[in-house]
Amino acid sequence: MKKIPKPLPCNERWAKMTPTEGGRTCQSCAKLIVDFRKKSWSGIAEIQEKNNNTICGVYSKKQLKNWGQEPPVNFRTLRKTASIVAISTAVSCSILSKGQNNNKDLVIYGTVSGDYFKKQHAKIPIENAIIRIDSLNIESKTDSLGNFSFTVQRNQLNDSIVELTTISEFYGEQHVSVNTSSISNDSLRIEHYLKPVLIKDISEPTMFYAAPPTIIESLKEKIDTLNRKK
Repeated sequence: MKKIPKPLPCNERWAKMTPTEGGRTCQSCAKLIVDFRKKSWSGIAEIQEKNNNTICGVYSKKQLKNWGQEPPVNFRTLRKTASIVAISTAVSCSILSKGQNNNKDLVIYGTVSGDYFKKQHAKIPIENAIIRIDSLNIESKTDSLGNFSFTVQRNQLNDSIVELTTISEFYGEQHVSVNTSSISNDSLRIEHYLKPVLIKDISEPTMFYAAPPTIIESLKEKIDTLNRKK
């Protein structure tokens, strides 16, 4: 089985599309949008392979996070717990090492998020984004909740303004500047919000996934389905 590329986010919402045979019709491009949320990975791969990876659809968050495989059981819960422990450990280690390293260690940690769909204005955690301090040539990678952390020595930060570069699959390379001159404790938290990709700038053929329905929209969708069966 060939590798199926991960679809790109689209601005159009599933709940606003017109129901039709096989899925829904997108009002912007008139394409058929398939509901993949209850399909297995093998089912998704089979459909995409038969259509040269051009079928747009709506997927669950678990499917997108575990693209290329079946979502594991309790995956999110385990990763969330591990993430909290990792961040807590990093900060604790920094505090303990402060006295041993003449107050030279600084833990830089935080979250990388973005808004895939623009209209939702929601900060969605970005997984597997690379965070890099350009001047030190060191980097970290975000977990499933968008968290990252690394420890540097204060004397390595020659300038009060530190430039960080974030590299992500859907958002490309984006930069943020941080002022470290006023830091008085052992840690620095950074919230890096990535600007959404412009779909119109993508020229090569690809597939997209629509914005999934909200809880209220999902309930309405189920009620409409039940009414149609009567």
